[in-house]
This record gives sequence, structure tokens and C-alpha cells, in this order.
Amino acid sequence: MCQPGDVVLVPCPAYTLYRINAEMRDAKAVELETAEPDFKVTPELLKKALDKYGEKVKVLVLNYPVNPTGVTYTPDEVRALADLLKNYNVAILDDEIYADLLYEGEHLPMAKLLPDQTLYVNGVSKNAAMTGWWVGYICGPSDVLKALTKVHQAAISTNATMNMDATEEVLRHGKADTAQMKTEYDQRRQFLMDAMDKIGFHYTKPMGTFYLWVKIPDSFDGDSMAYAEHLAEKAKVAIVPVAAFTKLPVRYFRISYAASMEKLKRAVDGLAKVFAEDGSFYD
Repeated sequence: MCQPGDVVLVPCPAYTLYRINAEMRDAKAVELETAEPDFKVTPELLKKALDKYGEKVKVLVLNYPVNPTGVTYTPDEVRALADLLKNYNVAILDDEIYADLLYEGEHLPMAKLLPDQTLYVNGVSKNAAMTGWWVGYICGPSDVLKALTKVHQAAISTNATMNMDATEEVLRHGKADTAQMKTEYDQRRQFLMDAMDKIGFHYTKPMGTFYLWVKIPDSFDGDSMAYAEHLAEKAKVAIVPVAAFTKLPVRYFRISYAASMEKLKRAVDGLAKVFAEDGSFYD
């Protein structure tokens, strides 16, 4: 999709590999700074970037529900973005890997609105807990997919047959299992939000995925990496700092609730202890 010097727009914070893949192609990954507390790209923000970089913009990355924030776009918000994008010669890399893990609201794929502009990406890593099996799929215009197939087969031999057989079973018969798992995740989501409220942490409410996006207390004198090391040492809790998701100066961290309730309770106890001992506060 890109030649050297072309621009890929990435609403941030975002999964790191979008930027890395663009840079491997010698394209320029431009981070769109989304605003607290929802961290969503708006038509106004997107139009500003599209007009600024003009014909150099070849791809917009759109991932929702979003890793790492857990937020998502409402159908009306997706339609508003589509109404803008249809006027530009820009491809949309539409990563909906967490679409089946949406707890509130309705999910509308961008591919339904702009099929000729959209490369729809999904897989079974999240909805079937098959992380590590590395099975995904992409849908889009046939001319693009034919070219992509040539590149893909030169880089990767194939996936294991048993992985593909398991994926077929998931796609044909796995909806009830995913629904049951989503119910469990939702209980852990509610538990972690309630716990963070009691402790005093500020966070962005997750509508999907299995992450909580938590703001670092203003009282902490250090960046996100320093806070991650602080929590690892003092609370014995492993979190991912915002530095893993954007170069922008945002003070947040991601904590996953794709863990057992026993581990989550231990993590919450450690976080509460450190929050109190630090005398943490927000301005």
C-alpha cells in the first residue's frame, strides 16, 4: 500500500506494530494524538491530518475496540468517519480483532460502509483465546489481496494444518464459547473498575477488549516506564507503560484483566498498598 515517504496515520495510543510495519516499508507513521478521556479519533482531527499531508497519506489505521485503551466507536461515530473518508483516496486498515469482546453498545465494521477502501483484519487470537496459534484473516478489494498474497507467500510458508482446522471449528461453531468467555471477562472488568474506584486510580472506561487504561497519579515524579518499574518492585504487579504504545507525552499504563480472579485480587491488593504508601493524588 505504501512507497517510501508515504504517510500512514495511526490514532494513538495504539498497538506498536502498526508503526513498526510502516517504518519497515520506509513510510512515515504519523501519530494522531487522541484526547482524554476517550482517546478516539474524531472527524475533525482526522480531516486536519488528511489535509495537512495531502496525497502522501496512503493508509489510515483504525483499530476498535482499541488496544490498549479498551474504548470503541459507536455506529454513529463510525459513520461520521466513513462520511469523511469516502472523499479521500486513502485505504483503511481496519483491525477489529477485539470485535467479539464488546461489553456495551453495538459494533459496526467500517468494511460494511466503505468496502472498496477497507482492508478488514480479524482473527481468533482474542475471541477464541488462541493467542500463539497465529491465525488471522484479511478481507478487501480483490486487486489488493492478490498483490498482498504474493508478498505474504514470500515471507511466510504456511500455518499449521491443525491451527487452521481449529480456526474453522471456532468460526463455524465457537460463538457460544466466545459468549461464555466474554461473560467471564465482563465480570473481571467490573471487578477491576470497582477496585480502581476504591483505590483512587483514574482510568478510561473500557467498552471492549480485556484491558484497563489507567492514568498515572500526578504525584508520581517520573515517566510511564519508571512507574511500571515502581509497581513491579513495590506491588509485584506487571503492567505495560504508555511508552509501549505511543511516543506522545501521555501518562497512562495498561493492565490486563485476562487473568484469574485470584491473580486480579492479589494485584489489586498490591496496587492499593502502593497507592496509599505513595500518598498518590491527581491535580
